Amino acid sequence: MIELQKIIMFEIGQIDKLIGKYGILFEELKSREPNFNEIDSAAIATHSFYNGVEKIFELIAKQLDKFTPESGRTHRELLYNVHVGNDIRPAVIDEETYFILDEYLKFRHFFRHSYAFLLDWEQMKELAYNLSDTWKTVRGQLLDFVDFLENIEN
Repeated sequence: MIELQKIIMFEIGQIDKLIGKYGILFEELKSREPNFNEIDSAAIATHSFYNGVEKIFELIAKQLDKFTPESGRTHRELLYNVHVGNDIRPAVIDEETYFILDEYLKFRHFFRHSYAFLLDWEQMKELAYNLSDTWKTVRGQLLDFVDFLENIEN
């Protein structure tokens, strides 16, 4: 469990850096319309954020739960898996956070399977604007989970 804790903490640090680097851009875009390059940057950051969170969820699923999604809905199954507790661990994220992250998952899917010129700021701006607050919530729940891991070690 100690190794899992270390990896989770490393990934939390990586997402902290991501949020730090893009936070200024997101604040600026709250007061004006972005150009194409700024929309593209916001999309990359939003996509990267969810990928980082999902990487942590994958680690928990594989190393702790021994859970590997098998269907074509792997990403959705993974997100669902971490929001419910099981015999091994409590829920990693609460239900409200699950629904919030589901919107980021939908964006991730669009981003991965589309062209950048199809990005619509009106459709994605709430995700970008809320990225920092969403991360604060997810981060707090992940840190609680790391505490859980530490307690089962002792």
